[in-house]
Amino acid sequence: MPDHTLIVVRDHDDEFGPDASIECHGVTEACAEWIECRKPECSTDDDERSALDDFTAHGEQHRYSNGDLGNFWAVRSGGCYAESRNDADAQEFAEKRRLGSGRYPVDVEIDDSTVIITLAEVDA
Repeated sequence: MPDHTLIVVRDHDDEFGPDASIECHGVTEACAEWIECRKPECSTDDDERSALDDFTAHGEQHRYSNGDLGNFWAVRSGGCYAESRNDADAQEFAEKRRLGSGRYPVDVEIDDSTVIITLAEVDA
């Protein structure tokens, strides 16, 4: 079974398209949400760490993020990025594929701040 489910709800009046969201069945490396670490010892001004891609500090793994939100050291939030942030991506996916109301097993891939959704192949 895939780690995620796309939940689609269509209203009788389909003028605005479906409501859709992603449900995560267990956070994995592929879908983990990373947020800015605000501890002073994790400043991006630290020259020794600036050459690193990741490191461990105060008991947490850190990853360097240099995306749309700026440059910072990030730590895992404990949540799933696809589940917590991207209903718009889920809605667009459901609309483009004209999916009816229901639950669909999906695979997700996170590319910067975009959630790439594909329908999962499920063994019968």
